[in-house]
Parts: sequence; structure tokens; C-alpha cells
Amino acid sequence: MHEEQMKILELVAQGKISAEEADLLLEALGPESPKSEARPVEPERRTASAFAGGPGPRVIGVDQASVFAGAPGRGLPPRPPIPPIPPVPPVAPTARVIKRLKRRLGAASRFWHGPRVDPMYGEEMRQAGFDFSDEELRRMQHHVTVDYLKGLQEAGLTDLRADQIVALAIHDVQPEFIKEARELGLGELSVDDLVQLAIHDIRLDFIKEIRHLGIKDIEDLVQLGIHGVSIDFIKEAQTLGLENLAVEDLVQFGIHGIRIDFVRQLRELGLEFEPDDLVHLGIHGVSADFVRAVVALNLPDLAVDDIVQMRIHGLNSRFVAEIGQLNLPDLSADHLVEMAIHGVTLEMARRAKERWGDALTAAKLVHLAMMGE
Repeated sequence: MHEEQMKILELVAQGKISAEEADLLLEALGPESPKSEARPVEPERRTASAFAGGPGPRVIGVDQASVFAGAPGRGLPPRPPIPPIPPVPPVAPTARVIKRLKRRLGAASRFWHGPRVDPMYGEEMRQAGFDFSDEELRRMQHHVTVDYLKGLQEAGLTDLRADQIVALAIHDVQPEFIKEARELGLGELSVDDLVQLAIHDIRLDFIKEIRHLGIKDIEDLVQLGIHGVSIDFIKEAQTLGLENLAVEDLVQFGIHGIRIDFVRQLRELGLEFEPDDLVHLGIHGVSADFVRAVVALNLPDLAVDDIVQMRIHGLNSRFVAEIGQLNLPDLSADHLVEMAIHGVTLEMARRAKERWGDALTAAKLVHLAMMGE
């Protein structure tokens, strides 16, 4: 191969001229330079643009498909099309499948519409003289017996709907309970009242004694029973001066854990209080020991609200007792609250007492804490 032909091929490999331009140049050199000699190119001289199919030099004499396949020649033949998958013919359900479907449909029907009425149950009700629809019998058959219905009628409940009868039976309201309630003068009890009494386990002896104390409303009885207010608590509270307590006060005592021993200790300490004061003490967790420590300081004009404020700001019995041992001449309930607010500690109070001696006052101790001393 002549030198000129080699240069032309090098220009093609470098991308400076195209293959068509190289053909024209080779033809211009003469017939002794055939085109076929200008086409082979070494594999290492292939460029990235030839593989990407973009502009630039491409491999001369090699088909693009063969380049991607990594094999010489004209490339791979096209793939034949994939034949479509024929549809699966429907399969007739077997007897076993049909039986299973029927069973599931039956379960779904029972879920939505409930169990069927037992014919024997319906016949027993009709023979006893009770005329209920199939829907009512379906609701009642698992909770209500004929004897229970007869007992309700004997107790005076003769005009009841099926849902009311079921509610009484579910909550185990027995005819004997209804009879005794009527004997106590509770003939006005509704089905809802009876159900509430049963749910909260309100016994007849409790109802009887509460009514003697003047509390007769059924809703009040239920609230007292729910929150554990006993007859003994009410009676002892009256002996301690808490007479004519409202039901709401008693319920609040029950909610916030006010016990009769707590009330008795407050009375023994000489503390004057109202029902609302007891509730506030209970809400903020004031114990009888804390009250005793505060009362021992003989603070002027001490009120229940002062004790509550001390507890709200985190004072405890030990702090109050040791501050009292410092014999601060001007100590008051407000000073104790200010000590808590400004972070007076027992260690700080002791150091101040050692430094100032009898000249130390509660006001000065608070001031020292405010100044960071």
C-alpha cells in the first residue's frame, strides 16, 4: 500500500475525514488502489462515537450490529416475533368448590342478618302468650328465657320493647331486684335507671341508706356509687362539721381521693376549711403531714389557699420544718412561697444564718437568693 493511501486511512481513523471523502481520495489516486483496501480497520482504532451511533468516524467495512455483537460479519439476524399466549379456557367449578362457596355465603348471611330463630324457642314463647316478631325473637333468643320474661311481668314491667328486655337480661337485672326497689319507693325507676344501677353495682342497701340522708335522685346515686362515696364517709363528714354537703361535693371528694381520716386530722389541727378547700388540697396532693408542718410554724393569718400555693411551688414538710428552726422573726406564708420561687435551699439558709445570726430575716433571705449570694 502506498504512503498516500496510508495517510488517508489514518485521517479516517482520526476522524478528520469521513469514509465517503476517503473513497473519493482513494479513487483519485488511481485504479491500483482499490476501495476494498481502504476499508479494514484494526479493532483498537474503533471510537466511542461509532458505538454510540453518534456523529464522528465509524468503523469502515464493519456492520454496526456486528460491532455490538462482538463478531465479524454483517451482524445478527432480527429476532422472530413472540407468538401470543392463547387464553385459558374457563374451568367449570367442581361440586367441592360449589359446596365451599355455599358455606361461605351462609356464614356471610348469618353475619349480616344474625342467626335464624330457633323454632322451638319461638314456639315456647307463643305458648307462654308472648307475641314477638321473628326479628325480636332473633335478638332475644340467646339472652332471654320465658321464665325471665314472666319474672319481669310479676315485678311490674309489662310493657317493654324487645331491646329493653335484652338490655336488662344482658346486665343481669333480676326481677327480685326490681321488686325490692319498688318496695323501697323506687317505682319510678326506668329501664335505663335499672341498667345503670346494675352496671355500677349499686346495691339496694346503699340506695336505702342514701335515701334516708335525703339523696333520692337516681343519677346522684349512680355518681356516688361510681366514685366510691360510702355511707360511712357521708355520716362521719357530717359529724366533723361538713353538713348539708351537695352531691357534687361528695363526688369531687371521691374523684380526688379525700378520705375521712384526712378530714379528721385537719380538724384536729384547728384548720378551718370549706368543701372546695378540701378538693383543692386533694387536687394538689397536700398530705396531712405537710399541713401539720406548716401549722406548727404558727404563721399569721394562715389559710388553706396558702398551703395549696406552697405545695404548688414544690415545698415539702422537711423544708418547712427546717426553715422554722431558723427562727426567722418575720416568717410568713408569702415568704415561704417566695423562697420556693427564688430557689432558696436549706444549705443556703444555713450559711446565711451562720453569717447573719439573729439579724437574718425571711425577707433578707429571699433578697440574698435574688442577688445570687
